[in-house]
Amino acid sequence: MSRELKSTLEKQLREKINQKANDKLSDEAYVIKSMKFFDIYNTGNLTYDQFHKALEKMGVYYTFEEIAPIVQTYDSEGHGKIDYVEFSKYLFNSTVLKPHQRKLSPEEMRMETGELLEYFKKRLSERAGNGLISLRRIFNIIDTDKSGTISQGEFSGILKEFKIELSNQQIDLIFKIFDLNRDGQLTYEEFLAGIRGQMNEFRIFLVSKVFDKLDPLNSGFVEFNAMVSQYDPTRHPAVVE
Repeated sequence: MSRELKSTLEKQLREKINQKANDKLSDEAYVIKSMKFFDIYNTGNLTYDQFHKALEKMGVYYTFEEIAPIVQTYDSEGHGKIDYVEFSKYLFNSTVLKPHQRKLSPEEMRMETGELLEYFKKRLSERAGNGLISLRRIFNIIDTDKSGTISQGEFSGILKEFKIELSNQQIDLIFKIFDLNRDGQLTYEEFLAGIRGQMNEFRIFLVSKVFDKLDPLNSGFVEFNAMVSQYDPTRHPAVVE
């Protein structure tokens, strides 16, 4: 791999971004927004080919063969994909999600909120998983006083313990987004909704089908015994294996 070519590519990319970014969207946020366009499943990662297309979208043109060895150096985990938030941090030797040196304007916070939440969810998932059992365990860990709710102090403390690097301003923003009833405390339901988000239309369709099967009389309720009678564990992946 040519170090000169890599240096030239990165310089060209910074110059293009500086031309296109503005006061409402930082250079780092512009990179993330541009690359997220190709992340159709919202994974936080791009394949090498998608990364190549993202570079072209930002105005940097090389053949795939020319940049493939360079792109490989950005693949820190060696799994064939690029974490574009990490790439943005590398490119500008900073982080769009940890602006300790500056206070974000309200407009900039609004523009970066989506990326901020994705970063938070991804890092939390890496630390603890994203299943219901894992999330319940995390909630119980954060709830240090065992009150059944999470205060902002508890929320901030566990993020630092988990090494999820966010500024106090960003932690405050996430907490307020999760705190649906604005009472200054997070219930488990609010925490769960914040992490997992709303169900998409397909998931709602599947849940509705299951509910209708468990509620043949259309009573609007499902009894526990009805679920037990219908559940067939023989096809569960853990049993099949």
